Amino acid sequence: MSRRALPQNPSLEFFHGQAREKDIRRGILLTLRRQALFDSLFDHSVSGLRLSGAQYMVARDYGYTGWPHLQEHVVQLTQVGAHRRTM
Repeated sequence: MSRRALPQNPSLEFFHGQAREKDIRRGILLTLRRQALFDSLFDHSVSGLRLSGAQYMVARDYGYTGWPHLQEHVVQLTQVGAHRRTM
């Protein structure tokens, strides 16, 4: 899977927004089936993608193994950026 470049100033709000914007009609359903994750990420009772599933897909889009890894990386980058701004 190709890895997308992170934005210049990444924030968790940006990635949360991307996760919320994921739409099954845009191919996520096929991606989930292909990765054998359909049952664990899809909420059959509401016919929609769970937020955790969408977050997982956003993380995978950027080359991370899951949301916690993307979140950890963004937090580290944010801390480094904040430290540089205070110098």
